[in-house]
Amino acid sequence: MDLLFMEEFAVDRRFLGLFINKIESVDLSDYIVVSEEVSYVDTALGESDLTIVLEHNEHKVALLIEDKVNAIAQPRQYERYVLRGEKGIQQKLYDEFHVFLIAPAEYIRCNDSAEKYPLKVTYEECRALFACGTDARSRMKYQQIDKAIEQGHRPYTKIVDETSTNFWERYVRHMQEYYPDIALRSKVKEKSKNGDWPTYRTSLDIKGVYIHHKMKMKGVDHSYIDLTFNGLAERRGELKALLQEMLGDCYDKGFGVQKAGRSAVLRVVAPRCLDYQLPFEEQIDVVDEHLRLVARLCEAANMIDKERLVAFYAEGKKDVVL
Repeated sequence: MDLLFMEEFAVDRRFLGLFINKIESVDLSDYIVVSEEVSYVDTALGESDLTIVLEHNEHKVALLIEDKVNAIAQPRQYERYVLRGEKGIQQKLYDEFHVFLIAPAEYIRCNDSAEKYPLKVTYEECRALFACGTDARSRMKYQQIDKAIEQGHRPYTKIVDETSTNFWERYVRHMQEYYPDIALRSKVKEKSKNGDWPTYRTSLDIKGVYIHHKMKMKGVDHSYIDLTFNGLAERRGELKALLQEMLGDCYDKGFGVQKAGRSAVLRVVAPRCLDYQLPFEEQIDVVDEHLRLVARLCEAANMIDKERLVAFYAEGKKDVVL
């Protein structure tokens, strides 16, 4: 499927439109495809299924695309796409990036991991595009995507790792006993080898605002704990001023407002990381260190005026799901 999609990006402007029309922050209608790559691998940050680079007036925009049919999401898969995108900007491969998930609609509906992707294209949208064609090539593409959609209805098998699952169970019990005010948002209980990055609810009760706990990142010995505001990456300076005003003296000197993909995050850094593959008992002091930081961001969220935040989103014409 990756190769099928790569070909369409090269030859069919309508197919590209399925993606660029979903990006609200920038008009890409005059951009053209200048490079494509399948299965780009970063030895530290993993693999991108498709990397499509567009250009107009010497400004380059990358589409980083995860393609799923029915396979389980890998640990921190979306987050690693964001890290690869940020690294690409640092290396001056492009000026900005957008992360997409392309998958059957049923996969997107039934998988919690799909919620992390702010930009999605369904296989059904692609199939409808080819259904409009009357040539043999369009019929062939239609049949291929139709079979992939059918395959997407078949269940996948998750490889559960006992060590990671045991760590997670202990972590949740400890959190519930000693930090009862922290509300866990992550639903999956059985973990694969490297676990995942848990999320927590805030008192704001806005779907696009949550706390993201980036326990362990490859190649670094610290962790990020982020109060995440989806879709506000380009307005992070304005967001910082708003948060400083609302939090006042409680705006901690350890806070930082950063860009994470298309999101802006109010970030605190934990100097030591958590590892799903190490015994819980050996990391309990680090667990407490992390949960205290999560609790600090929960308190910060409690001080945010929801009406003002929703109005702030509206000023930028961003959708907020309440």
